[in-house]
Amino acid sequence: MVKVIKKNNKLIGIIILFVVLSIFYTYLMAPQHTLIARDSLDGYFHLNRALSLRHIWYSPINFDDWGGVGNATALFYPWLTIYPMHLLTVIFGPVSGFLLFLTLVTFLTLVSSYISAIKFSGEQLFGILFALIYTFSFIRNSSVMYRWGVGEYIAYIFIPPLFLCFYNLLRQRPKQLRWVIIFFSLILYSHVLSVVTTSVGLCCVLFSFLVQKKFNRTYLIYITKKFLLFVAGCLTMTMTYWGPMLEQKRFQTINMPQPFDFKQVTKSLEQLIRYSFSSDFRTYTIGIVFLSTVVIILMTVWLEKTLYRTIGIISLVILIMTTTVIPWWAFQQTPVSIIQYPGRFLNIFCFFVALYLAHLCSVGAKYMGKFWSLVPSLVIIILMITLISGAKILWHAQTSVSPELSVIRNNDLNKIKRFRQKDYYPKAALLNTEHLIVKKEYNGGQIKPIRIISKDHFKMTVKSTENSKIELPILYYKGIITRINNQNTIPDRTKFGTVSLNLKKGINQIDVSYRYTVIAKISFLISFLTVFCLFSNQFIIKE
Repeated sequence: MVKVIKKNNKLIGIIILFVVLSIFYTYLMAPQHTLIARDSLDGYFHLNRALSLRHIWYSPINFDDWGGVGNATALFYPWLTIYPMHLLTVIFGPVSGFLLFLTLVTFLTLVSSYISAIKFSGEQLFGILFALIYTFSFIRNSSVMYRWGVGEYIAYIFIPPLFLCFYNLLRQRPKQLRWVIIFFSLILYSHVLSVVTTSVGLCCVLFSFLVQKKFNRTYLIYITKKFLLFVAGCLTMTMTYWGPMLEQKRFQTINMPQPFDFKQVTKSLEQLIRYSFSSDFRTYTIGIVFLSTVVIILMTVWLEKTLYRTIGIISLVILIMTTTVIPWWAFQQTPVSIIQYPGRFLNIFCFFVALYLAHLCSVGAKYMGKFWSLVPSLVIIILMITLISGAKILWHAQTSVSPELSVIRNNDLNKIKRFRQKDYYPKAALLNTEHLIVKKEYNGGQIKPIRIISKDHFKMTVKSTENSKIELPILYYKGIITRINNQNTIPDRTKFGTVSLNLKKGINQIDVSYRYTVIAKISFLISFLTVFCLFSNQFIIKE
């Protein structure tokens, strides 16, 4: 009984610690309860993503956000794991909701990494160290506080449990396959490009197991079967995302986010090392703690047992992949450019190097005398100092964003909604964006003031002096529904990717909305059935 109480008290203490650290982390992000757009407008992008989900369960397009032009970002950018942020922004306002969501995500990252590390190592000290090192790493700090990489730092929650389950699956524990599918799919629902970098890490782990098994035929058959089930499970579970997206891309050419110039954005190994001595998160590098860990890995990796030797080698390989040692410029015009810039691999490097550092600290504290027992505390102190100093640098840093847009307050809802970004527009709409400007007159008559009746409807009244055609400042996507005077009408798509309607002489009350297509609804159903099967033991995976 006493042992149970002590165990519960420890657990409560850890939870309280994680809550306090999560709140403190959010304070460092926004000490004045304002958000600062740092050298980009990504903050406006993610706030609009959250705010535009009001009717997402039955309509993918919201006319009250994204500048009111009916941008279909929700059809091309995963939204499931950001939905809690939508609820918080609706209740508390955009800035308060964003910050509360960051606090929640940081707490869940700590809890997820702590539990995963405990199950991996069986040691509480290892679990606490890994959770703190991983969550407050320089790389994640850059993604959160400087880059506003919302999707990326949500994905951090699911990476540790994914690799834990994948590790156990490779150790021939087939029950773990369902969780590998679930966590991998949740990463995709958070951030598509994190799936690419995470897959590279999974492939490295798989290859190390195959080498250890000497490519045994029986083991290869086991892996092949599980791989096919994994692919099938992930494809069906994530069909809610990729089904509607591919349908829209087949319907018309979409302006997808453009890759950066690999020559300009890829750091050399020398730059990576030099910038790591800085505590400025704008450098987007590995920081002094992980740089020191890399040096230690180089000195100790061959002395480790197979498990941590493999982890150390994978860390080094992935780190090299982020630099110009790899001729990334040669892949500029290939599908590889989807990653946008090689620095994204630092997220998965962070996971492996945090494991190695937590292992070194916990082993040293247990077996190597009084001095080494202080090392874990020293590492955490350095992490906290780096975190605080990096946040303070950003507090006083100049931003390249214009003054009227650089600061976002809780009452700036209208300013946020006016933000327009042209990613995921029909490509034809880029030919002449003036067609997305609201006009008061047109060739056949006069337009009365536009009235947005509800978030998922665009309504306006037009008085036409003759039978005519009108171009609406609305983007055209598959799934559009148009009504004039409460009668369904068939819209046309202009050469500029906007909506065009035929009007009759007199008053025309126009109503435009979007609904999910049949393919989208089938995709939703298949994903739901997959989740049901995974949790109800009816999947092909037998317990």
